[in-house]
Amino acid sequence: MPKLRVSDHQFGELEWDDDYHQWSGIVTIGSNTVRVYIDASDDGSEEMEISENARKAYGIISESQSQIREKACLDLLETYNRAWNQGAQIDARTFMGRPILEAITIYSEGMAEIFFGDDDMFWGHSIIVSMNESGEFDSAYIGG
Repeated sequence: MPKLRVSDHQFGELEWDDDYHQWSGIVTIGSNTVRVYIDASDDGSEEMEISENARKAYGIISESQSQIREKACLDLLETYNRAWNQGAQIDARTFMGRPILEAITIYSEGMAEIFFGDDDMFWGHSIIVSMNESGEFDSAYIGG
């Protein structure tokens, strides 16, 4: 059975994944082309709609790239300099310039996870920044 595809006014071309009950597509944020995953409304129905909370979350993320990088730096720079670097320590400005935005997962409640490639700072592990329902970037951690 062919996958359902739609053109969304905010996200562009999206494809439905029945197994994960989510939409996926490619968006551009700044100069980055990014894979986005958007959970459908989580109200127990079979609806495939994107919630208003998810739409607001995407707006916050797309306008907050420097704040997201600052959160990653605040939570992970010391860890990098203490345990992962293989040479001289780096400063906050250098750290914030290295991660490469790769993907975003947005949940229907408005929470999100923003995934960055680590530019080999953490030996190929992802840098993940979490956003809560209030639009605050509340944690950053090394994943995968």
